[in-house]
Formats: sequence, structure tokens, C-alpha cells
Amino acid sequence: MTNYDKLYMCNFFLSTFKIRSGHVCKIQSTERAFAAVRSDGSVVCWGMPEYGGESSSVQAQLKHVREIQSTKYAFAALLEDGRVVTWGHAFYGGILLLW
Repeated sequence: MTNYDKLYMCNFFLSTFKIRSGHVCKIQSTERAFAAVRSDGSVVCWGMPEYGGESSSVQAQLKHVREIQSTKYAFAALLEDGRVVTWGHAFYGGILLLW
């Protein structure tokens, strides 16, 4: 098992524990990752990091999530205050650009 495989499995088991500790009210998937919105408005992700399965760079912002959508490689969360938080592969929407 490679270090990458170990990281993937650790991510999966940690996310499974976090999901069990809170009621899931919404779930979305990319091609190889999932994101679940819990009843407290927080988000738990798991799966391949390059497909959005790793959200540590935006985790602090993923509070009070109202909706979540996905593309093939990225997620977008709509917060209660109207802000949008994105993560995943930048080319497929993982970086929000405001013009």
C-alpha cells in the first residue's frame, strides 16, 4: 500500500466517523468523491482529494451550508449568508473567480 493509498483510507474512515456523529441532510458526489451536509450546516468530505474529497483548505468556511452542488471534479457550497465556497480541482470549478 502506497502512502497515497494510506492517506485515502484514513480520509475515508475519518469521514465515516464524522458522518455517524451527525445527521446527514444532503449529499452530493463528484466522479470520485462525496460531500455530505450535516444538520448543523457543516460539511464532511471523503474520496479522492483531486476530485474534491479533501476540503481542509476551506473547512473553516464550511459552516451554515444551505445547499451543495458538484461538477465532475469540484464542489460548491452555498452558505446561509449567500456566499459561495468552492473546493476540488481548480480547472473544473474548485476555485471561485469573481469578475
